[in-house]
Amino acid sequence: MQYNFDQLVDRLPFHSSKWNMNTRPYQPGDLIPLWVADSDLTSPEAVKNAIKAYAEHGFFGYTTNPTNLTSAVKGWLHRMHKWDIEESWLSFPGGVVASLYAAVRAYTNPGDGVIINDPVYPPFAAAVRSQGRELIWNPLAFDGTRYVLDFDQLRSLFNVPNKPKLMIFCSPHNAAGRVWTWEELTTLKEIMLEHGCILLSDEIHFDLVWDNHEHITAGRLGKDMENQMLMVTAASKTFNVAGLHASYAVVPNEELRKKFTAQFMGGTQASYVGKIALEACYLHSDDYLVQLKAYITKNIDFLMEAFNTRLLPLKALRPEGTYLVWVDCRALNMDQKALMTWFMEDVKLRLNDGTTFGPAGQGFVRFNMATPLSLISEAVDRLEVALAPYK
Repeated sequence: MQYNFDQLVDRLPFHSSKWNMNTRPYQPGDLIPLWVADSDLTSPEAVKNAIKAYAEHGFFGYTTNPTNLTSAVKGWLHRMHKWDIEESWLSFPGGVVASLYAAVRAYTNPGDGVIINDPVYPPFAAAVRSQGRELIWNPLAFDGTRYVLDFDQLRSLFNVPNKPKLMIFCSPHNAAGRVWTWEELTTLKEIMLEHGCILLSDEIHFDLVWDNHEHITAGRLGKDMENQMLMVTAASKTFNVAGLHASYAVVPNEELRKKFTAQFMGGTQASYVGKIALEACYLHSDDYLVQLKAYITKNIDFLMEAFNTRLLPLKALRPEGTYLVWVDCRALNMDQKALMTWFMEDVKLRLNDGTTFGPAGQGFVRFNMATPLSLISEAVDRLEVALAPYK
């Protein structure tokens, strides 16, 4: 079917975090929410139909997995990401963030070091700090236009008696938008193997890559790496089903898998509604993904053109993956609190504060492009007016 992604639907009646949790309740002409990595583009028709059928059935008791769930995930990883897995490697936590916390508990002890990049998705740091582990930053190198991994600094982090036990890695990267190359991932693999460090690869944005970039899942890096890693992901970013609480983890190594799944005994698992949605996404929604990627590409093209012409002196990094755009605002010479107040009160845009992604996020904000183009256009118009005094 043909999807109308231009239609802006009122999400307030169903308590959207993105729209209802603004600093003040949303009103037309006031704050435009371009913050939470949550899509305003309708979900696939197959997902709606699967949920309707379940609701009409009228029984909501205890469940097992849907019949085709594991084969659907296996097929998706084969077709879309060239990774052949065993269905026994799969588990279905309630969310990727829950998996981050579980992995920290499973593979480290209090006081152990866990490596994350800087900047990166805020729950990475929270999962480490809140559980009494030592957070070890591996800052990305930034030349003003692109971020790359700093392998020399990463290697130096292992020159201590109590070497880090785990690295949590974002691929594609949120918020810098990088899609890591074979060369980068191969070097990362070599470092992980040399020091016996487990790699947790968060690949929740892995279906959304642009401009002929190729996402390479950590599972494709060879059997040796496959034996020392886990990949966690979900259909939530691709198909706009985050609120249904279903993700999955792929853990090829049996010992690592047992330690990981033990963390969910009596805890949060994916909901049945989330599982039937995931199955519908992977079995019946390829056409949706084609249309979605074309639409978000158009949004990114529009925003990048605006930053390159109308929104100077701000600088936006064109994302290689994700529907998120990382914007360098340092030319405005504002401290971060003043910058966020300016966006909120003067421009009336709700964006993500770069400092929540780590120390390197000072002077940056994050824009969300998974929304109708009309809303992005309105945001650009507002920002152009507000920037006039800075040109």
